[in-house]
Amino acid sequence: MNPISQYKFYDLGAKLYRVVANRTAVGAAEMFVPLMEAQTALDTLIKGDPIQLEHSKPEANALLNKLGAIFDKNFIDLNTRQFRFPGREEVIDAHELTLLRSLVEKFETAFASELSRKAVFTVPKRGLFDTYELTEHADNQFAEETLRIMPQGVRADIRAAGRALAFGLASACCFHLVRAAEDLLSKYSEAFGGGTASKSDVLWHEALPRLVAMSKGKNPNAPDARIVGMLSDIEGRIRPALTNTNGHNADAHISISDATIFFNTTTSMISLMLDALNKNGKGGQRQKSPAQKAEETLIETRELAQDYDDEDNASNTPRKSA
Repeated sequence: MNPISQYKFYDLGAKLYRVVANRTAVGAAEMFVPLMEAQTALDTLIKGDPIQLEHSKPEANALLNKLGAIFDKNFIDLNTRQFRFPGREEVIDAHELTLLRSLVEKFETAFASELSRKAVFTVPKRGLFDTYELTEHADNQFAEETLRIMPQGVRADIRAAGRALAFGLASACCFHLVRAAEDLLSKYSEAFGGGTASKSDVLWHEALPRLVAMSKGKNPNAPDARIVGMLSDIEGRIRPALTNTNGHNADAHISISDATIFFNTTTSMISLMLDALNKNGKGGQRQKSPAQKAEETLIETRELAQDYDDEDNASNTPRKSA
């Protein structure tokens, strides 16, 4: 699904109106901007922005050809094919404008008929989220430093979850969030002693319980109890609702309200997991400060210079005769 800017329809109508507003002859010079803008807007629509034309495309092409013919007649030299600006005495006569108006009316009728057949959906606001941002850039809610270490697969699932939430697809939203959480759970389990697991069921049924047990200890490097608690909630409540549907759609078990809450809590958990993995040095690249990067560059430069000096000294040292 792609968002459509309704303003483009209004803009096209306004620009076409400007070229047919006059009912008497008008100076050709005055029509330069209206003709240019109308051709550009109509050509954009014919090329599929914001929608693909079907039934009204012949009328749109006929109108565009007429606009182009009027423009060429008044602003293009027929001999050199170079642009020229008309003199003050040159006009576009009323007959030409009447023909143009007739083509605009035919296109308007065909276009109105086509739009009446188009399916248009409204997307209600979900919580405090901006609708456009939720459908297109749900991952933008994370801090920049979090996005830098976030795996691309996790990021893609979060964007898909936001789009599903916006369109009221509760189970799809939860599915993508669970998949993102599972991806990080594998890395988190490996980093904090839960063990490695390649299969999903092993990860949730064996690695997660080990993390739960370890989180109750007093070890300062133990798994975060908040993270483990939210993962346990996913395993105990959300995953069963997605898989054990008893022949019914999962949306019968997960409401859009549940999905909205789950979206908020899971994205918060993902931030905590990525922060913990980054500090642990696993699951993502540890971010170096500018000072650390500058120091490493300086060291590399010194080592490179030393290598050149060593090579130069070796080439200038005379060999002893046997």
